[in-house]
Amino acid sequence: MHIIKLCPLNGISLSLFKKGLSDYKKAQYQSAILYFESVLINERCAIAAYYYRGKAYAHLGQYKIAFDNYIKAMRIQKHQSLWNACANIQYKLKNYQGALEYYNRAIAMNPKECSYYINKGDTLRKLGNYNQALEAYKHALALKRDCAETYQSRGSLYLETKAYELAICDYHTALKLNPNLNGAQQNLAKAKVQLRRLDKPKNPHIQDEISLLLQKYRHENTLIKQRYLGLTPKEPG
Repeated sequence: MHIIKLCPLNGISLSLFKKGLSDYKKAQYQSAILYFESVLINERCAIAAYYYRGKAYAHLGQYKIAFDNYIKAMRIQKHQSLWNACANIQYKLKNYQGALEYYNRAIAMNPKECSYYINKGDTLRKLGNYNQALEAYKHALALKRDCAETYQSRGSLYLETKAYELAICDYHTALKLNPNLNGAQQNLAKAKVQLRRLDKPKNPHIQDEISLLLQKYRHENTLIKQRYLGLTPKEPG
């Protein structure tokens, strides 16, 4: 259930909330906060007003106040969006262990939300737990194969671990799915520069492993393109 439906509003409170939500979507966060505060004067259990007031404060960089709003909403009723929002704040504050705990709670409440696994993977990457991060991205792709953000995040993991060829594959896939994805083009260029500087691995087993992975991801990219463009693979002759 969407968080707005947890505490239905009526009359003047509903009107104020809609105005606040409209201003929030226009990035007019200060005025949105005032509307949400007016709602909470009349409706102390308006979870959505706490939630969106918190999100507005987060956009203004006032993370601790934002977090307090999410916790107040959580005291009324727990919701996966609130756990995720709490985690996002902890991530912004660089408390990655705390963020991971909250992302896990969001996933426990809604294990079918792709973005939670991406967020978890990004947090594990910050903690240096690369294998666990890869598993989180794998879960995200299992839920939504054509999610550009997952490929971008996994590409960043490969970039950080100097697996530049794999990073390039993932950034290319991300840009095919979303050509305007923020940061993907820059990271792709960075991976290409690093690959040019890097000598090929001398260990043939390492090179063979990379080659197999590249073949796998090229095949996945073909399937994604076919699905994305509405194409169907040719039958073997």
